[in-house]
Formats: sequence, structure tokens, C-alpha cells
Amino acid sequence: MSCFEHLEAAPWSVDEEYIIVSCFNELHPREKYVTLTLQRVSSEPTRARNNSELKKMLLAISSKSIADLEDIDCSLDPMIEREVKRYQINTEIKKEEKKDKKKEHGENKRLKETENKLLTSSGEKSRELEESKVEIAWLKEKIDESSKSQNSIEDDSSVQNFDIYSLKIEMDSTKESLAQAHAAAETSSLKITMDDLALTLKKVATDCSQAKEKLVVVKTELEATRFDSKEWKEKHEDAKKKTELFKNTSVRIRIEEDESFLAWDKKETAFMSTVKRGEDEKSLLLEQNNRLLVALFAAENQSKRAKDENQRVRDILKPVISEANVAKEAVDRAVNSKLKDSLLDKEEELQFSLKEVERVKINKAVASDNDKKSKKLLSEVEVAMEEEKHISLSKKESTQKEVEVKVLRIVNIEVKTLDADDSHVKASVAEDVYSCYITEFLGQIRTSKQETDLEHSLMREAG
Repeated sequence: MSCFEHLEAAPWSVDEEYIIVSCFNELHPREKYVTLTLQRVSSEPTRARNNSELKKMLLAISSKSIADLEDIDCSLDPMIEREVKRYQINTEIKKEEKKDKKKEHGENKRLKETENKLLTSSGEKSRELEESKVEIAWLKEKIDESSKSQNSIEDDSSVQNFDIYSLKIEMDSTKESLAQAHAAAETSSLKITMDDLALTLKKVATDCSQAKEKLVVVKTELEATRFDSKEWKEKHEDAKKKTELFKNTSVRIRIEEDESFLAWDKKETAFMSTVKRGEDEKSLLLEQNNRLLVALFAAENQSKRAKDENQRVRDILKPVISEANVAKEAVDRAVNSKLKDSLLDKEEELQFSLKEVERVKINKAVASDNDKKSKKLLSEVEVAMEEEKHISLSKKESTQKEVEVKVLRIVNIEVKTLDADDSHVKASVAEDVYSCYITEFLGQIRTSKQETDLEHSLMREAG
């Protein structure tokens, strides 16, 4: 529960003074002085207070509060002016930036309303300050009147004490009654002044709270400006670094430019020397070209002379060529007649050779058939020889003779079957068959001998 809620809830009492002090502590910077004075006033309720001291204290408090209010007013006026200027600048910027008329009209209305609100709030604050000033002046007047009345009463009492001794007892009683009345008046006046002070303090508290809010806004703006200044400083440092880099690059570019100029001078001198060489070579080539042109004219003259001589030779050779052509035609005719005769002879020989080839082909076909038959005979002979292998060794000679007889018979039969025209083919086939038979027969004899030798050797080893 805040101090303002305490003030609204509770009536005037001694505890309310401490509440006012706490409110003043929250709002006013000179809190120690006010707390001491109010505590001193509240700590002596029964003792008779000196009106002059109380008057001085109240005057000091009122003067300080007036000064504080004036300071607040002075601090608020430039802030209000700043805000008004800021709003005006914002309105101008928004007017310039926004193109649509409807949006600009609505924003202008809003800005005007905010300006009117700010102006009304500033007027209300100025009115409240004026009212507080009037109330403080009224308090001053009351304090002056109370001090004057007290001084007059004290003067009357002193005159009566000096003049009339008999009325001393009555004066004492009147003094007591006056003291009681004076105390009651003081308490009532103090209550009224404290109520007025509480009201003024409430107003000051509201003003101070508003000022604090504005100070917070200003602080945030200052922090934003500081942050912006830091950013601008960083940007400035970056710009400095960039300028240094640009300076270094410019120096490097100048050095490279000087080097390129030197290299270009060297290249230019070399180019000039090459141009001079080219011109010298060109002059030499022109001289050679002139020489070649002279030689070419001489060659053309010689070629013309050669053409004339060739024409003369052609005129001389034309009759010789015609005679040669006639002789050539006669020779060709004789050669053609001889060639025709030789061609006829060759054609006859060719036909004879073709007939011989056909006859040989027929003989080859017959020989192939005979070969097939001889192969069949050989296969039969091989089968017979395999059968004879299984016969005992004692009958080998007789069987071999019989086989020879059989083979000879088969050969004779096959030979008889051949035609009488192919006598030389028959003889060749018979010789081939006989040689094959003899070779195979000798091979079989050798194998049989080897087998018998192996058997004898095995028998000996076993014996």
C-alpha cells in the first residue's frame, strides 16, 4: 500500500505526518531537512512551541517547495517545448514521406490531437503550480496574522500585570484560558496547514512522478544517442581505417605507376629500335625487289624468245609427224593381223585345255570314290586285325597268311570293279592299298613281338 493510499484512507493524525514524510522522501530531493523538521514538530505536542520558530520553519518549507516547484516548472517547460518541436518535426517528416492524401490527413489529425493533449497538460500543470503558489501565499498571510494576534495579546497581558496587581489572580486564570485557546488555535491552524501541505505534496508528487517519467524517457533517449554516438564512432574508426587503406593503396599504385612508366619507356625504346630495324630491312627488301623485277623482265624476254623458237620447231615437225602417223597406221595394221592369227591359235589351245580339265575333274571324282572305298576296306581290315589279336600266338602265321589272302582278294575284286579306261588310277589305288596294308601288318608284328617279349620276361622273373 503506497503513501498516497494511506493519505486518502486515514484522517489527520501523528502517523499521517510520517506518511507525508515518506511521500516527500519519494518525491523531493531535500528529504532529510523536511523529515527532521516534521519529526521535531510532531515529537513535542504538549510543549508550547515558539511561534517564530514554527513560522520560520513553515516559511523555509514553503520557500523551498516554491523553489522546487519553480525548478520543476523550468525543467518541464523546455522538455515540453522539445517534445512539441519533436512532434512538429515528426509531422513534417511524415508529411514529406507519405504520398497518399488520406493517410497524411489522418496522421495530421492524430498529431494535432497529441499536440493539443500536450498543450492542455502543460496548461494544467502551469495552473496547478499557480494554485500552489497562491496557497503558499495564503499560508504565509495566515502565519503573519496569527503572529500579530499573539504579540498583541502578550502586550496587553504585560500592561495589566504592571498596572493592576489586584487583578493578578484573574489574569492568571485568563492566561490559562488564553493558553488553552492559543494551543487549540495553534493545533487547528497546524492541522489546516498540514492538510494544505499534504495536498500540495500530493500535487508535487504527481508532478515529480510525471517529471520522473519524462526523465526516464530522456534517459532512454540519451542512451539511444550514446549508442548512436558509439556506432558513429565505430563508423568513424572504420572510415579512418578505410582512408588509411586507400592511402596505402594510392601509394602502392603510384609506385606501380612509376614502375610501369619505366617499363613503358624501356618497351618504347625497344619498339623504336625494332621499327628502325624494320625500316632498314624494308629498304633492303625494296632493293632486292627491284633486282628481281629486272631479272623478271629478262626472263619474260627469254620466254618470248623460247616461244618463238617453239613455234618454228612446231612448223618444222608438223610434216614429220604426219608421215610418222601414216607409218604407224601401217605398222598397226600388220600387227593387228598377226595378233588376230595368234588369238585364233590361242582360242583353240584354250578349248583343248578346258576339255582336259573336265576330264581330270572326272578322274578326280572317280579317285575320290575309290579312296572312300579303300578307306572302308582299311576299316574292315582293322576290324579283322583286332579280331585276330585275340587268337592264340601259335596260329598267328596261318591267320596272317589268310588275312593277306583275304585282303588281296578284296583288293582284286575292287580293282576289277573299276573301269577299263582308268588303268593308271587303278594301279595307283592298288599300290596305295598294298603299302598301307604292309605298314599296318609290320606294325602289328612288332606289337605282337613286344607283347611276347614282355610275357617271357615276366615268366622269367616269376620263375
